[in-house]
Amino acid sequence: MSDETASGMTDPERETTTGSSVAAPPAPPVPRAPASAPAAVPPSHGPDGRGWRSGGIFFGTLLVAVGLFALFGGLTSIVDVLRLWPLLIVFGGIAEMLTPRGEALVKRLAAGLGSVAIGLVLLGNTLGYIRWTVWIALASLWPLLVIAIGVELVGRGLHLNWLRALSNVILILGLAYGVFVLQYAPGAAVFPFGSFAGPTATFTAARPHDGSALTGRVSVKIGATGFSLAAGDVLASVGGRAPKADTPALDAAVANGVAEVTVTEPGNRTVFVGAGNGTLDMTLDRTVAWSEVRFDVGAVSAVADLSDLKVARVVMNAGASDIRLKLGNLADNVDVQVSGGAMSLTIRVPATAACTIHATSGLSDVRVPASFRRTGGIPVLGDSTFTADGSGGPRIAITLTSGVSDIQIETY
Repeated sequence: MSDETASGMTDPERETTTGSSVAAPPAPPVPRAPASAPAAVPPSHGPDGRGWRSGGIFFGTLLVAVGLFALFGGLTSIVDVLRLWPLLIVFGGIAEMLTPRGEALVKRLAAGLGSVAIGLVLLGNTLGYIRWTVWIALASLWPLLVIAIGVELVGRGLHLNWLRALSNVILILGLAYGVFVLQYAPGAAVFPFGSFAGPTATFTAARPHDGSALTGRVSVKIGATGFSLAAGDVLASVGGRAPKADTPALDAAVANGVAEVTVTEPGNRTVFVGAGNGTLDMTLDRTVAWSEVRFDVGAVSAVADLSDLKVARVVMNAGASDIRLKLGNLADNVDVQVSGGAMSLTIRVPATAACTIHATSGLSDVRVPASFRRTGGIPVLGDSTFTADGSGGPRIAITLTSGVSDIQIETY
Protein backbone atom coordinates (compact mmCIF):
# COMPACT_ATOMS: atom_id res chain seq x y z
CA MET A 1 0.00 0.00 0.00
CA SER A 2 1.40 3.38 -0.96
CA ASP A 3 2.14 6.15 1.52
CA GLU A 4 -0.66 8.30 0.02
CA THR A 5 -3.17 5.47 0.59
CA ALA A 6 -1.94 4.84 4.09
CA SER A 7 -2.10 8.36 5.14
CA GLY A 8 -5.14 9.25 3.13
CA MET A 9 -3.67 12.56 1.99
CA THR A 10 -2.23 13.79 -1.26
CA ASP A 11 0.96 15.84 -1.58
CA PRO A 12 -0.80 19.22 -1.69
CA GLU A 13 -2.77 18.33 1.38
CA ARG A 14 0.37 17.17 3.15
CA GLU A 15 2.13 20.52 2.31
CA THR A 16 -0.88 22.35 3.69
CA THR A 17 -0.82 20.33 6.87
CA THR A 18 2.89 20.16 7.56
CA GLY A 19 3.99 23.50 6.02
CA SER A 20 6.69 23.97 3.36
CA SER A 21 8.63 20.87 4.06
CA VAL A 22 9.81 20.91 0.40
CA ALA A 23 11.45 24.18 -0.83
CA ALA A 24 9.75 25.92 -3.78
CA PRO A 25 11.87 26.39 -6.89
CA PRO A 26 13.56 29.82 -7.12
CA ALA A 27 11.84 32.50 -9.18
CA PRO A 28 13.43 33.16 -12.55
CA PRO A 29 15.74 36.25 -12.62
CA VAL A 30 14.17 39.53 -13.70
CA PRO A 31 16.00 40.91 -16.74
CA ARG A 32 17.80 44.19 -16.07
CA ALA A 33 16.50 47.20 -17.99
CA PRO A 34 18.90 48.36 -20.70
CA ALA A 35 20.94 51.40 -19.82
CA SER A 36 19.45 54.57 -21.28
CA ALA A 37 21.46 56.23 -24.05
CA PRO A 38 23.28 59.39 -23.01
CA ALA A 39 21.56 62.64 -23.95
CA ALA A 40 22.75 64.02 -27.28
CA VAL A 41 25.00 67.04 -26.95
CA PRO A 42 25.98 69.37 -29.75
CA PRO A 43 29.50 68.93 -31.03
CA SER A 44 32.03 71.36 -29.70
CA HIS A 45 35.46 72.54 -30.60
CA GLY A 46 36.84 71.30 -27.32
CA PRO A 47 36.25 68.57 -24.77
CA ASP A 48 34.20 70.84 -22.57
CA GLY A 49 32.24 72.75 -25.25
CA ARG A 50 34.28 75.94 -25.03
CA GLY A 51 33.86 76.53 -28.78
CA TRP A 52 30.08 76.72 -28.59
CA ARG A 53 30.15 78.91 -25.52
CA SER A 54 32.66 81.36 -26.99
CA GLY A 55 30.69 81.49 -30.25
CA GLY A 56 27.50 82.18 -28.34
CA ILE A 57 29.20 84.95 -26.39
CA PHE A 58 30.57 86.46 -29.60
CA PHE A 59 27.28 86.58 -31.51
CA GLY A 60 25.30 87.45 -28.42
CA THR A 61 27.50 90.47 -27.76
CA LEU A 62 27.25 91.44 -31.42
CA LEU A 63 23.45 91.36 -31.28
CA VAL A 64 23.47 93.43 -28.10
CA ALA A 65 25.69 96.04 -29.80
CA VAL A 66 23.46 96.16 -32.89
CA GLY A 67 20.41 96.56 -30.68
CA LEU A 68 21.99 99.42 -28.75
CA PHE A 69 22.96 101.18 -31.98
CA ALA A 70 19.42 100.76 -33.27
CA LEU A 71 17.96 102.07 -30.01
CA PHE A 72 20.24 105.06 -29.44
CA GLY A 73 22.17 105.54 -32.66
CA GLY A 74 19.41 106.58 -35.03
CA LEU A 75 19.22 103.37 -37.05
CA THR A 76 15.74 103.34 -38.54
CA SER A 77 15.72 100.34 -40.88
CA ILE A 78 17.41 97.05 -41.63
CA VAL A 79 19.27 98.84 -44.41
CA ASP A 80 20.96 101.09 -41.86
CA VAL A 81 22.00 98.04 -39.87
CA LEU A 82 24.20 97.05 -42.82
CA ARG A 83 26.42 99.95 -41.86
CA LEU A 84 27.43 98.04 -38.73
CA TRP A 85 29.24 95.21 -40.52
CA PRO A 86 32.66 96.35 -39.15
CA LEU A 87 31.46 95.21 -35.73
CA LEU A 88 32.26 91.69 -36.93
CA ILE A 89 35.92 92.71 -37.10
CA VAL A 90 35.76 94.48 -33.73
CA PHE A 91 34.31 91.51 -31.88
CA GLY A 92 36.58 89.17 -33.80
CA GLY A 93 39.52 91.08 -32.31
CA ILE A 94 38.00 90.86 -28.86
CA ALA A 95 37.52 87.12 -29.28
CA GLU A 96 41.13 86.82 -30.37
CA MET A 97 42.27 88.48 -27.16
CA LEU A 98 40.14 86.23 -24.94
CA THR A 99 40.64 82.87 -26.65
CA PRO A 100 43.79 80.89 -25.74
CA ARG A 101 45.33 79.43 -28.88
CA GLY A 102 48.94 78.75 -28.06
CA GLU A 103 50.10 82.38 -28.33
CA ALA A 104 51.50 84.31 -25.40
CA LEU A 105 48.99 86.61 -23.71
CA VAL A 106 50.85 89.80 -24.60
CA LYS A 107 50.90 88.86 -28.30
CA ARG A 108 47.21 87.91 -28.28
CA LEU A 109 46.27 91.21 -26.70
CA ALA A 110 48.31 93.25 -29.18
CA ALA A 111 46.99 91.35 -32.22
CA GLY A 112 43.41 91.59 -30.98
CA LEU A 113 43.73 95.33 -30.34
CA GLY A 114 44.98 95.74 -33.90
CA SER A 115 41.85 94.06 -35.27
CA VAL A 116 39.65 96.16 -32.98
CA ALA A 117 41.35 99.37 -34.18
CA ILE A 118 40.85 98.49 -37.85
CA GLY A 119 37.22 97.58 -37.21
CA LEU A 120 36.55 100.87 -35.42
CA VAL A 121 38.03 102.89 -38.29
CA LEU A 122 35.86 101.00 -40.78
CA LEU A 123 32.85 101.57 -38.53
CA GLY A 124 33.63 105.30 -38.58
CA ASN A 125 33.77 105.07 -42.39
CA THR A 126 30.39 103.39 -42.76
CA LEU A 127 28.70 105.72 -40.25
CA GLY A 128 30.13 108.83 -41.94
CA TYR A 129 32.41 110.03 -39.14
CA ILE A 130 35.66 109.20 -40.96
CA ARG A 131 36.28 109.69 -44.67
CA TRP A 132 36.95 106.56 -46.70
CA THR A 133 39.97 108.30 -48.16
CA VAL A 134 41.76 107.95 -44.83
CA TRP A 135 43.05 104.67 -46.26
CA ILE A 136 44.71 106.65 -49.04
CA ALA A 137 46.37 108.86 -46.45
CA LEU A 138 47.53 105.77 -44.58
CA ALA A 139 49.30 104.59 -47.72
CA SER A 140 52.00 107.21 -47.07
CA LEU A 141 52.86 105.35 -43.86
CA TRP A 142 53.90 102.18 -45.71
CA PRO A 143 57.41 102.31 -44.13
CA LEU A 144 55.75 101.55 -40.78
CA LEU A 145 54.43 98.31 -42.25
CA VAL A 146 57.94 97.34 -43.31
CA ILE A 147 59.25 98.14 -39.83
CA ALA A 148 56.47 96.18 -38.15
CA ILE A 149 57.15 93.11 -40.30
CA GLY A 150 60.85 93.34 -39.46
CA VAL A 151 60.14 93.59 -35.74
CA GLU A 152 57.80 90.58 -35.96
CA LEU A 153 60.47 88.48 -37.68
CA VAL A 154 63.16 89.46 -35.16
CA GLY A 155 60.79 88.65 -32.30
CA ARG A 156 60.08 85.22 -33.74
CA GLY A 157 63.78 84.52 -34.18
CA LEU A 158 64.63 85.55 -30.62
CA HIS A 159 61.47 83.98 -29.13
CA LEU A 160 60.57 87.33 -27.54
CA ASN A 161 56.82 87.68 -27.40
CA TRP A 162 56.93 91.24 -26.16
CA LEU A 163 58.92 92.20 -29.27
CA ARG A 164 56.37 90.50 -31.51
CA ALA A 165 53.61 92.41 -29.72
CA LEU A 166 55.52 95.63 -30.40
CA SER A 167 54.98 95.10 -34.14
CA ASN A 168 51.21 95.32 -33.62
CA VAL A 169 51.61 98.39 -31.42
CA ILE A 170 53.54 100.11 -34.21
CA LEU A 171 50.71 99.48 -36.65
CA ILE A 172 48.07 100.68 -34.16
CA LEU A 173 49.95 103.94 -33.56
CA GLY A 174 50.35 104.46 -37.31
CA LEU A 175 46.62 103.89 -37.80
CA ALA A 176 45.79 106.42 -35.09
CA TYR A 177 48.16 109.00 -36.61
CA GLY A 178 46.60 108.56 -40.04
CA VAL A 179 43.04 108.90 -38.72
CA PHE A 180 43.49 111.84 -36.35
CA VAL A 181 46.31 113.80 -38.02
CA LEU A 182 47.29 112.79 -41.52
CA GLN A 183 43.90 112.80 -43.24
CA TYR A 184 43.23 116.39 -42.15
CA ALA A 185 46.56 117.79 -43.31
CA PRO A 186 46.44 119.85 -46.51
CA GLY A 187 47.72 118.87 -49.92
CA ALA A 188 50.00 115.91 -50.18
CA ALA A 189 49.23 114.69 -46.68
CA VAL A 190 45.66 113.95 -47.69
CA PHE A 191 46.53 112.30 -50.97
CA PRO A 192 50.15 111.30 -50.54
CA PHE A 193 51.02 110.60 -54.17
CA GLY A 194 53.71 112.60 -55.78
CA SER A 195 56.27 112.49 -58.53
CA PHE A 196 59.97 112.38 -59.08
CA ALA A 197 61.34 113.95 -62.22
CA GLY A 198 64.18 116.20 -61.12
CA PRO A 199 63.96 119.90 -60.20
CA THR A 200 60.65 121.76 -60.34
CA ALA A 201 59.91 125.14 -61.87
CA THR A 202 56.99 127.50 -62.31
CA PHE A 203 55.20 127.63 -65.64
CA THR A 204 52.46 129.69 -67.30
CA ALA A 205 50.68 129.65 -70.64
CA ALA A 206 47.57 131.37 -72.03
CA ARG A 207 45.49 131.77 -75.18
CA PRO A 208 43.78 135.15 -75.66
CA HIS A 209 40.06 135.68 -75.86
CA ASP A 210 38.63 134.88 -79.29
CA GLY A 211 35.32 136.54 -80.08
CA SER A 212 34.53 133.96 -82.75
CA ALA A 213 34.41 131.15 -80.17
CA LEU A 214 30.78 130.55 -79.27
CA THR A 215 30.99 127.04 -77.92
CA GLY A 216 33.84 124.83 -76.83
CA ARG A 217 35.11 121.55 -75.46
CA VAL A 218 37.81 121.01 -72.83
CA SER A 219 39.98 117.98 -72.07
CA VAL A 220 42.34 117.90 -69.09
CA LYS A 221 44.67 114.92 -68.67
CA ILE A 222 46.99 115.19 -65.70
CA GLY A 223 48.52 112.93 -63.09
CA ALA A 224 49.47 113.60 -59.48
CA THR A 225 49.08 117.29 -58.70
CA GLY A 226 46.99 119.95 -57.03
CA PHE A 227 44.47 121.30 -59.56
CA SER A 228 42.07 124.24 -59.70
CA LEU A 229 39.68 125.50 -62.38
CA ALA A 230 37.72 128.76 -62.48
CA ALA A 231 36.24 131.28 -64.89
CA GLY A 232 38.54 133.81 -66.56
CA ASP A 233 38.71 136.48 -69.26
CA VAL A 234 40.98 134.68 -71.73
CA LEU A 235 40.08 131.64 -73.81
CA ALA A 236 42.22 129.41 -71.57
CA SER A 237 45.19 129.74 -69.28
CA VAL A 238 47.32 127.45 -67.10
CA GLY A 239 49.99 128.11 -64.50
CA GLY A 240 51.61 126.55 -61.48
CA ARG A 241 54.61 124.50 -60.53
CA ALA A 242 55.75 121.16 -61.93
CA PRO A 243 58.91 119.18 -62.66
CA LYS A 244 60.85 120.75 -65.54
CA ALA A 245 60.63 117.50 -67.51
CA ASP A 246 56.89 117.23 -67.02
CA THR A 247 55.44 120.70 -67.48
CA PRO A 248 51.76 120.62 -68.56
CA ALA A 249 51.12 121.79 -72.11
CA LEU A 250 48.17 123.97 -73.18
CA ASP A 251 46.75 123.68 -76.67
CA ALA A 252 43.80 125.80 -77.82
CA ALA A 253 42.32 126.39 -81.25
CA VAL A 254 39.09 127.84 -82.66
CA ALA A 255 37.44 126.58 -85.83
CA ASN A 256 33.91 127.32 -87.11
CA GLY A 257 33.02 128.98 -83.83
CA VAL A 258 34.05 125.94 -81.73
CA ALA A 259 37.00 126.14 -79.35
CA GLU A 260 39.04 123.02 -78.58
CA VAL A 261 41.13 123.26 -75.42
CA THR A 262 43.43 120.51 -74.15
CA VAL A 263 45.84 120.32 -71.24
CA THR A 264 48.19 117.34 -71.10
CA GLU A 265 51.34 116.23 -69.32
CA PRO A 266 54.29 114.54 -71.06
CA GLY A 267 54.31 111.82 -68.40
CA ASN A 268 58.08 111.92 -67.86
CA ARG A 269 57.90 111.10 -64.16
CA THR A 270 57.32 108.25 -61.78
CA VAL A 271 54.41 108.50 -59.35
CA PHE A 272 55.02 107.08 -55.90
CA VAL A 273 53.71 107.34 -52.38
CA GLY A 274 54.81 109.94 -49.90
CA ALA A 275 55.99 112.90 -51.98
CA GLY A 276 54.75 116.44 -52.39
CA ASN A 277 52.47 117.44 -55.29
CA GLY A 278 52.83 120.06 -57.99
CA THR A 279 50.14 122.60 -58.76
CA LEU A 280 48.11 123.44 -61.85
CA ASP A 281 45.74 126.43 -61.93
CA MET A 282 43.49 126.77 -64.99
CA THR A 283 40.91 129.26 -66.23
CA LEU A 284 38.32 129.10 -69.04
CA ASP A 285 36.58 131.90 -70.88
CA ARG A 286 33.35 132.84 -69.13
CA THR A 287 31.77 134.06 -72.40
CA VAL A 288 31.96 130.65 -74.13
CA ALA A 289 29.23 128.04 -73.79
CA TRP A 290 31.22 124.91 -72.97
CA SER A 291 29.45 121.81 -74.26
CA GLU A 292 31.77 119.44 -72.40
CA VAL A 293 34.51 119.69 -69.78
CA ARG A 294 36.34 116.40 -69.36
CA PHE A 295 38.86 115.52 -66.66
CA ASP A 296 41.03 112.40 -66.80
CA VAL A 297 43.11 112.75 -63.67
CA GLY A 298 45.16 110.55 -61.39
CA ALA A 299 45.87 111.29 -57.74
CA VAL A 300 44.86 114.93 -57.48
CA SER A 301 43.51 117.37 -54.97
CA ALA A 302 41.15 119.39 -57.17
CA VAL A 303 38.84 122.37 -56.78
CA ALA A 304 36.74 123.02 -59.92
CA ASP A 305 34.50 126.09 -59.60
CA LEU A 306 32.19 126.07 -62.61
CA SER A 307 29.57 128.36 -61.09
CA ASP A 308 30.51 131.27 -63.40
CA LEU A 309 30.81 129.11 -66.50
CA LYS A 310 28.07 127.90 -68.82
CA VAL A 311 28.80 124.16 -68.87
CA ALA A 312 26.38 121.58 -70.26
CA ARG A 313 28.32 118.40 -69.48
CA VAL A 314 31.05 117.44 -67.00
CA VAL A 315 32.88 114.13 -67.25
CA MET A 316 35.40 113.22 -64.56
CA ASN A 317 37.47 110.05 -64.41
CA ALA A 318 39.61 110.14 -61.29
CA GLY A 319 41.87 107.87 -59.31
CA ALA A 320 42.65 108.35 -55.63
CA SER A 321 41.62 111.99 -55.41
CA ASP A 322 40.06 114.70 -53.29
CA ILE A 323 37.69 116.62 -55.57
CA ARG A 324 35.43 119.59 -54.92
CA LEU A 325 33.12 120.50 -57.81
CA LYS A 326 30.80 123.52 -57.82
CA LEU A 327 28.08 123.80 -60.46
CA GLY A 328 26.26 126.98 -61.49
CA ASN A 329 22.86 127.89 -62.91
CA LEU A 330 23.90 129.41 -66.23
CA ALA A 331 23.03 126.29 -68.23
CA ASP A 332 19.46 125.00 -68.34
CA ASN A 333 20.51 121.35 -68.31
CA VAL A 334 23.70 119.96 -66.82
CA ASP A 335 24.86 116.35 -67.05
CA VAL A 336 27.59 115.26 -64.64
CA GLN A 337 29.32 111.88 -64.80
CA VAL A 338 31.94 111.00 -62.20
CA SER A 339 33.76 107.69 -61.94
CA GLY A 340 36.68 106.75 -59.76
CA GLY A 341 38.18 104.41 -57.24
CA ALA A 342 38.98 105.62 -53.73
CA MET A 343 38.15 109.31 -53.63
CA SER A 344 36.59 112.04 -51.58
CA LEU A 345 34.06 113.92 -53.71
CA THR A 346 32.01 117.00 -52.82
CA ILE A 347 29.57 118.44 -55.38
CA ARG A 348 27.84 121.76 -54.70
CA VAL A 349 24.66 122.56 -56.63
CA PRO A 350 22.32 125.59 -56.54
CA ALA A 351 19.54 125.21 -53.99
CA THR A 352 17.01 126.01 -56.74
CA ALA A 353 18.20 123.19 -59.02
CA ALA A 354 16.01 120.20 -59.84
CA CYS A 355 18.58 117.53 -59.19
CA THR A 356 18.73 113.77 -59.73
CA ILE A 357 21.58 111.68 -58.38
CA HIS A 358 22.22 108.07 -59.26
CA ALA A 359 25.12 106.51 -57.35
CA THR A 360 26.57 103.10 -58.11
CA SER A 361 29.10 102.34 -55.43
CA GLY A 362 31.09 99.41 -54.21
CA LEU A 363 31.60 100.48 -50.61
CA SER A 364 30.88 104.19 -50.35
CA ASP A 365 28.96 106.63 -48.24
CA VAL A 366 26.71 109.07 -50.15
CA ARG A 367 25.36 112.01 -48.14
CA VAL A 368 22.79 114.48 -49.45
CA PRO A 369 21.00 117.53 -48.01
CA ALA A 370 17.69 117.21 -46.21
CA SER A 371 15.87 118.61 -49.27
CA PHE A 372 16.78 115.47 -51.21
CA ARG A 373 14.86 112.25 -50.87
CA ARG A 374 16.09 108.76 -51.59
CA THR A 375 13.91 107.04 -54.16
CA GLY A 376 15.73 103.72 -54.51
CA GLY A 377 18.75 101.60 -53.75
CA ILE A 378 20.62 100.59 -50.61
CA PRO A 379 22.94 102.96 -48.73
CA VAL A 380 26.61 101.93 -48.45
CA LEU A 381 26.12 98.90 -50.73
CA GLY A 382 24.56 98.82 -54.19
CA ASP A 383 22.73 101.56 -56.06
CA SER A 384 21.12 104.66 -54.59
CA THR A 385 18.96 107.28 -56.29
CA PHE A 386 18.18 110.69 -54.82
CA THR A 387 16.03 113.52 -56.16
CA ALA A 388 15.31 117.15 -55.32
CA ASP A 389 12.44 119.04 -56.95
CA GLY A 390 14.09 122.46 -57.01
CA SER A 391 12.34 125.75 -57.59
CA GLY A 392 12.93 127.08 -61.09
CA GLY A 393 16.67 126.43 -61.30
CA PRO A 394 18.60 124.31 -63.77
CA ARG A 395 18.02 120.59 -64.18
CA ILE A 396 21.09 118.69 -63.05
CA ALA A 397 21.60 114.95 -63.51
CA ILE A 398 24.55 113.44 -61.62
CA THR A 399 25.78 109.89 -62.17
CA LEU A 400 28.37 108.59 -59.72
CA THR A 401 30.33 105.36 -60.10
CA SER A 402 32.86 104.72 -57.38
CA GLY A 403 34.63 102.09 -55.34
CA VAL A 404 35.57 102.94 -51.76
CA SER A 405 34.67 106.63 -51.64
CA ASP A 406 33.20 109.41 -49.56
CA ILE A 407 30.62 111.37 -51.59
CA GLN A 408 28.76 114.44 -50.37
CA ILE A 409 26.23 116.63 -52.15
CA GLU A 410 25.74 120.18 -50.88
CA THR A 411 23.49 123.10 -51.85
CA TYR A 412 24.26 126.80 -51.80
